[in-house]
Amino acid sequence: MNMKPIVLDAIVLDSPDVRLLTEFYARLLSWKIDFINDETCGRVSSPNGGCKILIQLNKIYERPIWPEQKQSQQQQAHLDFELQNQEEMKIAIQHALGCGATMAKEQFGYNKSKQAYSWVTLIDPVGHPFCFVIW
Repeated sequence: MNMKPIVLDAIVLDSPDVRLLTEFYARLLSWKIDFINDETCGRVSSPNGGCKILIQLNKIYERPIWPEQKQSQQQQAHLDFELQNQEEMKIAIQHALGCGATMAKEQFGYNKSKQAYSWVTLIDPVGHPFCFVIW
């Protein structure tokens, strides 16, 4: 029996504030808001289709610490958003900061041979780390 490939429909992020995080990712990515229900979840999707981001209410949400520290809430996963070059990286960082993200205090993506960052880590408004990457 041949099984068809399974399609990844959505990445789900917990949040204590569904509206805040749904609107953040819609602004950050220029995606559309499919729906927001402040008591359950919200979802954003790309105009190009593909995987969506679902924001799920978690009333006992604990903000993750990044980089990880023992005996602290740690990240469960993070999102990587691909960029093409350093100019796009600069623009994306400024845009993300304007949307409400913060720069992670520690950065690990500096490429000495290129004298530039291959990836930069930012933190969304409720603490989820995400990266802008140049592959």
